[in-house]
Amino acid sequence: MPCGLPVIARTDYRPETVLDGQTGYLGRSSDELRAHVERLIASPELWKTMGRAARIHIEKFDWDPITRQWEDIFLRLTPRKRAAE
Repeated sequence: MPCGLPVIARTDYRPETVLDGQTGYLGRSSDELRAHVERLIASPELWKTMGRAARIHIEKFDWDPITRQWEDIFLRLTPRKRAAE
């Protein structure tokens, strides 16, 4: 996904990063997974569209912004020392 590629994964894995039919495909069996691969190979435009969507979606799971958000929260919740102390 970070490379702009759609993902194909098993439904029993349930990756929260894969939006079935948008950022890739989820399949229950090897036959379903193979069919999804064949569909993407047969349609380069679909491959590109899903890949772009995957790249945009995966940015929500990037640790750099998440770490900054947690740091901001901790700083807001931590009492500041008074200058006079």
